Amino acid sequence: MKALIVEDDQQSQQLYMRTLVKLGFDAFAANSLNEARQLLDTHTFEVMLCDMRIQNERGIDLLQDYHAQLEEKRTRVFVVSAEQRFEPEVTAMHYGTFVTKPIAPSTLSRIIVRALGSR
Repeated sequence: MKALIVEDDQQSQQLYMRTLVKLGFDAFAANSLNEARQLLDTHTFEVMLCDMRIQNERGIDLLQDYHAQLEEKRTRVFVVSAEQRFEPEVTAMHYGTFVTKPIAPSTLSRIIVRALGSR
């Protein structure tokens, strides 16, 4: 199983990476939307964690561009954001599960396992 982490904050990226590896995933990381697009064009992922803000870009743009492909491949998407406003959550719910940062590894594990169990 493969997982994609789209996150430019190195600390968060490493936390997600360790959590996903412990769950048995081959974890790939993208520091930009460009890197994420390259990985999405060449791999199939069971799980994708995507931050709402990547450098000066919006993660939601990536999700809009790849929505059909992610649905077709049945990729479980988790939209991650430090913003706690209502608007991003509503927008993100269209593409996947909204998760607020910071998130404890045990909580992230539980959310991912639960989501994969409901496939």
